[in-house]
Amino acid sequence: MTNVFGQIGNAIVFWVLPILGETNLFMAMSSAFLLVCCSIVSTTVYLVLVKYYDLHKGSENSASSGMKWSDIQKFPLAYWCLNIINCMSTCSTFVIMSLGPSYLITEGYTGSEAGMMIAIMNLLVVIAPFSGWAIDKTVHRCKIWIICCLAMSVGFFMMAFKIEDPVIWLMIIGLAFTVLNSSVNASVALVIQPETLGTAYGLIGFLFTSGLLFYPLVIGNLVESSSSWFSSHIVFASTNLISLIAAITLEVLDRKNSLFEGKFKSENYEIIRSDEEELKML
Repeated sequence: MTNVFGQIGNAIVFWVLPILGETNLFMAMSSAFLLVCCSIVSTTVYLVLVKYYDLHKGSENSASSGMKWSDIQKFPLAYWCLNIINCMSTCSTFVIMSLGPSYLITEGYTGSEAGMMIAIMNLLVVIAPFSGWAIDKTVHRCKIWIICCLAMSVGFFMMAFKIEDPVIWLMIIGLAFTVLNSSVNASVALVIQPETLGTAYGLIGFLFTSGLLFYPLVIGNLVESSSSWFSSHIVFASTNLISLIAAITLEVLDRKNSLFEGKFKSENYEIIRSDEEELKML
């Protein structure tokens, strides 16, 4: 739900504020200030709730807090595949959402229209709780991830070669990312020992945040140097091809060990670590 509210905020930034900026600059600045205040208030409430939780139940989970190198060395291949899917899909989607208005303007859309299209792309995240619930009820989550990664890669390739209206592909990419974002991170708890979840999620956050530090620089330089979006879309598509390979690898591991059956199974943890060597031999 935190992600849903965050994406709704992004939609407001991309759609409402540009429209207000064209008509009433003071109103746009006031709205932006209000959004900042809401963010500060919601963050404060969250921190208070976390502090309350730590005071009452933190001692029960103290063993799982902190990032430990010894834990990272024991993480199975399935965890790294989930990490790759999360990092690649998040970086490509967040960057295209940020640069999307500029891209759509080059494709003939007005500023307001471009902002509205990216806002709608953001608002697709409202289905995240439902898609996450649905994936939890199925045994085919890896197949769904494969389809989503493929859809994102194909979407970027289609935009690179200017096949059909780019808005169509942006909506497909937004929908596929919503499904991935609502289920991939949650699945980490099914392949990682409970006492090392803090380390696992901390590393996920570190890697995709680091990606967001460098990925926009690469895309921005490509657009500026080539004066077109072709190379950038190829990079986006290639990034999601890496995610596709990771998703296929997870499908292979899941068929062998039934990784994602709804709860962490300690007997699988040792088995899936050995699969890394087997996959190298194939």
